[in-house]
Amino acid sequence: MLKRFVERVNGFKEDVRGSIKLLVGLSTPFLLLITGAGVDTAELYRSRVNFQNAVDAGALMAAKTLAATGSVTRASAAGEELFYGNIRNIAADVGAARITFDMGDGDCASSPVVANATLRKKVFFAFMRAATTNVSGAGGGTGLIDGRKRATEEQEMVHMTASAEVQCGSDTIEIALVLDNSGSMGSSGKIGTLRSAAADLVNTLHTTMGQQLRPDPIKFALVPFAGMVNVGPNNRNASWMDTTGVGTYHHEYLDWDSDPNAVKVGNTYRTSSGQPLTRFTLFDQLPGISWAGCVESRPYPEHTRDTTPDVSKPETMFVPTFAPDTPDNWSGDYEQILTVSAGQEICVQFRSATYWRRGRWRTRSNRRCEVWSDGYRNTRHPQNKRYKPTWDDRIEYKRGEFIGNTGGSASYQNGNRIYEERYYNNYLRDDHNFPASLGHPKSAENTGTGDDQYKRQRWTWKYFNNPSVRDVNNNRSGLPYVLGTAGGPNAFCTVQEITDLTTSRSAVINDIASMQARGSTNIPAGVSWGWRTLSPNEPFTNGRDYSVADNKKIMIVMTDGNNTNYPITSNSYSRRNKSYYNTWGHSENERIFDGFDAIANPSHSYTTFRMAMDEHLVETCANVKAAGISIYTIAFDVPNGSSVKTMLENCASSDIGGNKQYYDAQNNSQLVATFQSIAEQLAELAITK
Repeated sequence: MLKRFVERVNGFKEDVRGSIKLLVGLSTPFLLLITGAGVDTAELYRSRVNFQNAVDAGALMAAKTLAATGSVTRASAAGEELFYGNIRNIAADVGAARITFDMGDGDCASSPVVANATLRKKVFFAFMRAATTNVSGAGGGTGLIDGRKRATEEQEMVHMTASAEVQCGSDTIEIALVLDNSGSMGSSGKIGTLRSAAADLVNTLHTTMGQQLRPDPIKFALVPFAGMVNVGPNNRNASWMDTTGVGTYHHEYLDWDSDPNAVKVGNTYRTSSGQPLTRFTLFDQLPGISWAGCVESRPYPEHTRDTTPDVSKPETMFVPTFAPDTPDNWSGDYEQILTVSAGQEICVQFRSATYWRRGRWRTRSNRRCEVWSDGYRNTRHPQNKRYKPTWDDRIEYKRGEFIGNTGGSASYQNGNRIYEERYYNNYLRDDHNFPASLGHPKSAENTGTGDDQYKRQRWTWKYFNNPSVRDVNNNRSGLPYVLGTAGGPNAFCTVQEITDLTTSRSAVINDIASMQARGSTNIPAGVSWGWRTLSPNEPFTNGRDYSVADNKKIMIVMTDGNNTNYPITSNSYSRRNKSYYNTWGHSENERIFDGFDAIANPSHSYTTFRMAMDEHLVETCANVKAAGISIYTIAFDVPNGSSVKTMLENCASSDIGGNKQYYDAQNNSQLVATFQSIAEQLAELAITK
C-alpha cells in the first residue's frame, strides 16, 4: 500500500496537466471575496463622501431658510427635504437615514446651525469588513463571528454618521428697493402683493442678518418710482438742489427777459433787491401750493451717472420740477386794439423788412401797414384807400412791445374775434398781473393760435401778486386733473418720497405700506436714484464707501411694464408741447432724446419715447454695475415677448455661476416667491465645519 501511495505521489509530481485548473478552482472563492471587499470599500468611500455632501447641503439649506424666514420650523423642513432628496442617490431605503438640526436661538449669525445625521448602508460583504476593519454598528463587538452575526442582525448594514455646521456670514449689506408705483400696479391686487412681498423681505433679513455684532449690519432704502422720483420736499434747501437758478434747464419755461421786474445777472435772474428768481420763488407765490419734492432729470449724460452735484457745474445740480401754467383759451373774446383820439386811423403795426448790414441780417419796419388802430388788417384802410402812413404816424417796435408815440391819447377797443387752442394743465389766468408798461394782454400780438398764444406759457408775472388759481374742478381745488392725476406745478409728481438708507426696520416697513399706484413708468429714474441712495456721495450720503471691506451694495428693481412717457394725441387739445410734462419737461424741447442715437429724427410718440428711455436705462445699469453694485431685476406680470423682459435681464448682474439675477414673476404668487428667493440668496452663508 505504501508503494502504491509513493507511486501516486510521484505520478502527481510528473503529471501537471490539471494543476492550473485545480489551483484556479481552489482560489476563485477567495479571489471573489477579496475583489468584493475592494468593491465594497470603494462603494463605502463614495457613499461616505456623498453622505457628507448631503448633510452639508441640508445644513446649508436650513441655514439659508432660517436667514430668509426667521422660522426654525421652515428651516428644518427645508433642510430635511434637501437631505432626503440627496440620500435617494445613496440608499435605496430613505428610511435608513435620519438628520436632526440644532438651531440654537434661531440666529445663525451668533450661533451656527448644526446638523447631525446617521445612515445605515447595505453592503454585501459587510461580514468580511466587520472581521477585518472593525466597522462599528448597532450592538458593538469585533471579530469575524461577531461581524457575521451583526451583518445578519442588521441586514448587512454599515452604520455611518456625519455632521456639519453652517454659520451666517458677518458681511454688512445695503439694499435699495427700487419699486414700480405706476398706475398699472393698481390692477389685480398687484400693489398690495408688492407691499407684502417687500415687507417680508425686509422683516426676514432684519430678523437674521440684522442681529449680527457688527455695527449697522443691514440697511434698506426705498425708492418708489412712477414717471418721476420724489427726493422729499424737506430737501428744498439742500446744497445739491438748484436754489439759485444756475441749472441748465431751470428757466426753460420762464421768460424772465420780458419781465420788467426781473434783472439778469450772468445766467441767473434776480429781483431788484437781489433775491434769486427761481422755480421755488414761483411755488412760494402760489397760495396753498408748495413743491412736492420731485426733480427733473439732469441733462445727458449726468442723469445716467452718480456725479457729485457742484454749483460751479450747473449740469450736475438737481432742478425741482415745475409744470408751467399753459395758455388760456380766449376763443370768443376780442382782441384789444389800441386806438387814438384823432379821427384819422393810424397804423399801429408795420410790416417788417429784412436787410443785410455789417455782416448780419437786420429787421426794420416799412411803410406797408400790418394792423391799423381800429383793428383792421391790410396795407390800405377802407376809410381812405389812398392814405399812406407818414413818418410822423410811424410807430416803432422793439421785440413787439409798443414804445413809440401815437400822436394823441390812446385807448383800447375790441378788435377781431379770438380763436385759440385748448391746453392741458391750465391753472392760472394769463392776464393776471400783466405789466401795464407792456400794453394789453389781449392785444393782437399776444392772442391767436400759434406762437402768439404759446408764448403766454412762459409769462412769469402771472405767478405773482396773489395769483388766482382757476376754479376748474367740482371739489373747488382750483387745479385741473391731467390724465386722472392732479395738475398744477406738481403735475405727475405722484409718488411718495425716497426713504434714504436706514437701519430702522419700522421706518422702511411703514413706507412700503404707504405706496400707491399712480402715474407713468420711468425705470431709469428709479435705477439712478436707487444708485444715489447706495452711494456715499451727495445727494444721499448714508451709503458706505465703496472701498469698505465685507460690505455688499444690492439693488432690487421691480417693474410691471415698459418705460412710458405720454405724448399729446388728442385732437381737442394743442400739441405744441408734444407731451405731457415729465421728468425731462415738455418733450417739445427734445431733451428726452439727448443721448439717443437709434433714430436720427425721432417722432414724439409712445414708441420713440420708450426706445429713448430704454437706452437711458441700459446706460444707467451699466454704470451702476461698474460701480460695484449688484442688481437683481424682476419683471412682474409682463406679457411674454415684451422687450422689457430682455432689457431687465440685461440690466441684472450675474451670480458667481454666471447666471443672471433676473426673475420673471408672472403673477402675484410668483412675485412673493421671487422676493423669498432673493432673500435666501442675500443671506450670505459659510460652511465652518
